[in-house]
Amino acid sequence: METEGRLLQQIELDNGLTMFLHDQSKPIVGNRWQLKLQITVPIIIKAEYFAKCEDPQQAFRELTDALGSTLQFTLEKVRNFVDESKFAELMEQMTRDFLQSSQAYIASVNFAEKFTLKKYAEWKEEEIWQRNRRETIKETEQKG
Repeated sequence: METEGRLLQQIELDNGLTMFLHDQSKPIVGNRWQLKLQITVPIIIKAEYFAKCEDPQQAFRELTDALGSTLQFTLEKVRNFVDESKFAELMEQMTRDFLQSSQAYIASVNFAEKFTLKKYAEWKEEEIWQRNRRETIKETEQKG
């Protein structure tokens, strides 16, 4: 996902990660807007995150080969059909609400590791599904 829009804040977190908040709002019609706050946190994949895996080196290599060396945590908050006169107030409120409810979670010491392992599990599951799909197609073609 590409990050565009106006950078509202860049926050250095206690766990060493950096959180970026972008305003990606756009006009809809007349004086109405779609307010969009995008939160991104780049996460460098580290081999140490895979220490509890059956084969840590293989898990690290598989994920970095497939997805590269950096993952991106992304979250979007959206409000539709906002009057232009309320734009600044609501964007400020959305930003404040997000920071109050989620900043501590993202700044937790094990956030990067948990997020990386979650992405690895999702990638692994998708790989298995794709392999099974290819095998089924091949078997069907051989019978046909």
